[in-house]
Amino acid sequence: CSTLLARDSVPVNNLMVDSVLVSDADVGVTGILAPVGNIDSTATLTPQVGVMNYGSSPASFPVILRIIGPPNYVDTFFVNNLPSGIGMMVSFDPWTVGPRGTYQVQCTTALPFDTSARNDTLSGLFSIIVHDVGVTEIISPKGVVPLNSVQSPKAVVRNFGTQLETFIVSMVIFTPIPSLFSELVTLPAGATDTADFLLATWTAQPLGTHLVRCSTYLVGDLVPTNNLQIDSVTVSDADVGVTGILAPVGNI
Repeated sequence: CSTLLARDSVPVNNLMVDSVLVSDADVGVTGILAPVGNIDSTATLTPQVGVMNYGSSPASFPVILRIIGPPNYVDTFFVNNLPSGIGMMVSFDPWTVGPRGTYQVQCTTALPFDTSARNDTLSGLFSIIVHDVGVTEIISPKGVVPLNSVQSPKAVVRNFGTQLETFIVSMVIFTPIPSLFSELVTLPAGATDTADFLLATWTAQPLGTHLVRCSTYLVGDLVPTNNLQIDSVTVSDADVGVTGILAPVGNI
């Protein structure tokens, strides 16, 4: 571009030269394949995305994936000479799954002179789920109970996780011939319930102190330390009583 002025006294500023590149270079993210949806907190996760070359020539470009933590995660994969009109799946380094909660994942392509920025970035949300159930208390039998009394085994169980869970609760009373009680329990996330072992009963015998153990069993339970409660029950025939008041009685 030039200016033309008769008797211009400074001709060095009369000209400007630049360039324009006409291109159809265009790559983009077609989809986030992982992580998506609900992710098990015990899983090993490899982030994956789909990318596409929409242009007319082979393209080489970096693909950047971010997970907003904690912990934050950033990784880059370089795509080399992706042919025109071809898509591919890109896998990143494994991500250490974080604590329960909702996370944002974002993927971006960074092709120089990309003519269409609208398909360069794709974002999504996913959640970390936790499987965790446990026993919080043995209600019965425990303490001191009379010999041959009928006891109803009961325990309090809780779903500490983030999903509806169905799991087994079992109680064992360790007498010379142990008594075993089991029940299948379904609990929503965060809920507490009393397992009554289908209204089963236990006859308190023999005499003595017996160990009582209650456990939950759930595949993939993340926190096994809360799966067990231990208590004891003492079966006793100790019995004293008052047979009568001998004095003072009547008129004194």
